[in-house]
Amino acid sequence: MLDKTLKGINNEKMLLIVTDKVNEVSDYIINDIHRGITYLYGEGAYTNNEKKVIYCIVTLNQLEKVKAKILEIDNRAFITILDAAEVRGKGFKVPPM
Repeated sequence: MLDKTLKGINNEKMLLIVTDKVNEVSDYIINDIHRGITYLYGEGAYTNNEKKVIYCIVTLNQLEKVKAKILEIDNRAFITILDAAEVRGKGFKVPPM
């Protein structure tokens, strides 16, 4: 509780998603959740397979719906969820002029 008081209530979550169904997951996030995504490029250390990693920010309210849909699209998807300390940009905080 003290941490929340000092840092503020964080409503944004950062997702890193590794999936074999990149196009389907990306289309869902862009068209249904109305969030932008960025592709990061990675390589599996064990397999040496190149992968697109989906990077996106969602609100806390969107998180459970997004997780459920990603796992419905690809039940083997690897999802990392992190607290985003601060998010600025279209759809989030607008920087002061």
